[in-house]
Amino acid sequence: MNWYKTAQTNNFRVTTIDNVETGQPCIVQAYHGTPDGRFLPEFDPQKSGYYPDAPEYLAANNQEFIDTYGGIREGFRDESSTGHIGVSFTDSYQTAKSYSEKPAFDYRSSIPMIVQRYVKLENPKVIDLNGQEWKISVNDDIATAMSEGYDSLVLKNVKDNYHPDTTSAPTNNLITFSTNNIMPSLDEPEPEEDVNVVDEIERPEIEIEDEPRTE
Repeated sequence: MNWYKTAQTNNFRVTTIDNVETGQPCIVQAYHGTPDGRFLPEFDPQKSGYYPDAPEYLAANNQEFIDTYGGIREGFRDESSTGHIGVSFTDSYQTAKSYSEKPAFDYRSSIPMIVQRYVKLENPKVIDLNGQEWKISVNDDIATAMSEGYDSLVLKNVKDNYHPDTTSAPTNNLITFSTNNIMPSLDEPEPEEDVNVVDEIERPEIEIEDEPRTE
């Protein structure tokens, strides 16, 4: 699927999460952070450099991960192993990075990653939290949004960080209920080869044109 053509054909705006409106279709680019990214297509078990303390090691010890999740490089799932619906994204690199720092179940071999994706929102529901912290009850909000026919939930102005004591300015998050709405780019169906391993580099906030670009 070429999402650039989809955006043009269906008049989808290519915008940022803070500009999303309830019921208005659009495509946004956002970050996802995970404490173990071996489910992602970017993961290469034959590549070294994933472990800062042992950069020469290959990430080849994946059996425990496979036993738990069924395989590697299989992509996002609509429901997590703990029963949470949807996949979360944020417009803040630092927020995504904080979630990559969560303890992973296979902590000896886990590979934290932060990736960027384009997310198509055909019928989003927007809730403005006005600077409140991320709520545990967000699962109830997801269930309500799904029952109302929405395909995603956008939480604007939310204080969200895995390390809550470090949370300062609010960010904007979204949860898509279908992995079919997640793509690595607007134009290509396959992800880039470079692995986006967590590091300490400061990343700028995402800047996207309000309208789809033209060639």
